[in-house]
Amino acid sequence: MSNNKLFLVEFGQPQESHMFSFGGGGGSVKPIYVVANDYTGASVKANQYLQNYLTKNPENQSILDSDGSLKNNIQKPETIQIIAVKLLSDEIIY
Repeated sequence: MSNNKLFLVEFGQPQESHMFSFGGGGGSVKPIYVVANDYTGASVKANQYLQNYLTKNPENQSILDSDGSLKNNIQKPETIQIIAVKLLSDEIIY
C-alpha cells in the first residue's frame, strides 16, 4: 500500500505570499493538485510543472504582445514561484 497524499499547490509572485489577493496579479498559473508522499515530493513535482509551464508559455515572460509589438505596460518579467503547498487529504482511494 502506498502512502500517497493529495496536495494543492498555489503559485504566485513571492512578495504576494503574505497579502490578500483580490484578483489579478500573480494568478497567471492556476493552482494544481499533486499526488505525492510528502510536502517535499509535492514541491518537487510542482516545480517541474512550473518550469515546463513557463517554457511552453513564453508570452508570460515576454515584453511583446501576441502581434509582436511592445506591450503598453512594459515591466520586468514576473517572477513566479510556489507560494503555498496545502495537504488536502492523507487518504486517496484509487
